[in-house]
Amino acid sequence: MSSSITHLQYLESEAIYILRETAAQFGKPAMLFSGGKDSIVMAWLARKAFHPAHLPFPLVHIDTGHNFPEAIEYRDWFVNEIKATLVVGSVQKSIDEGRAVEEKGHNASRNKLQTVTLLDTIEAHEYDACLGGGRVMKRRPAPRSASSPIAMSLASGTPRTSALSSGTSSTAARTMASTSACSR
Repeated sequence: MSSSITHLQYLESEAIYILRETAAQFGKPAMLFSGGKDSIVMAWLARKAFHPAHLPFPLVHIDTGHNFPEAIEYRDWFVNEIKATLVVGSVQKSIDEGRAVEEKGHNASRNKLQTVTLLDTIEAHEYDACLGGGRVMKRRPAPRSASSPIAMSLASGTPRTSALSSGTSSTAARTMASTSACSR
């Protein structure tokens, strides 16, 4: 009888390993949660990794103030469904406190302002690691992509690569290290 597993099962197993290792190796980790499909997959994997216990870290959402009300309703329902703790950072609060300057004009966006709010939220709660999903595309873009969890050490600003073993995750970790708002 063959005990081989599918590629998807392998990726799930690797993701669960990284989530558990992060929870074990850091004192106060958090999981970044936008409410998008990558974040939802990550949160479900975390739920699976620690079931039947609750997640050992909070979900951190940076609210731009420009979300549809249904998106916030779904976020709140989802967090309640998986029995997680939710920490919300507010871009509007960052603007009101003078920590960020809102863009003006036709193509104005609050996306860049999320960085300041994220870093402030991380510092206020003293998180020492952030988990986030990253997609890695093969050479030719295809409808399918791999989403891998990445543990970012906030002390060094680099991913914890000791828990990463596959080429996909390592590539995602390098990408995350160079673009992450969590790095310091």
